[in-house]
Amino acid sequence: MAIITLRDIESNTNIRVKSIVDPGIKFDSNGNFEIIKNIKWLFEETGLDVPAEYHDTLNHAQLDRYVGLQYVIVKIDRY
Repeated sequence: MAIITLRDIESNTNIRVKSIVDPGIKFDSNGNFEIIKNIKWLFEETGLDVPAEYHDTLNHAQLDRYVGLQYVIVKIDRY
């Protein structure tokens, strides 16, 4: 999992987002199931969901990469 610090380029403030595992269950036609580990991104301060269109960029985070048009990645902490 990771905590990523984003810089809001309009307000020049930092925002932290964190990834969590959001488990899901997948059933097949025989009644067997599989637990799926979905990665979910949340704003650390509020606990609200990060918009889904940013998830792919955050999952493949690289320093100085833009997340949408408003944020740039300035720090990546993996744990």
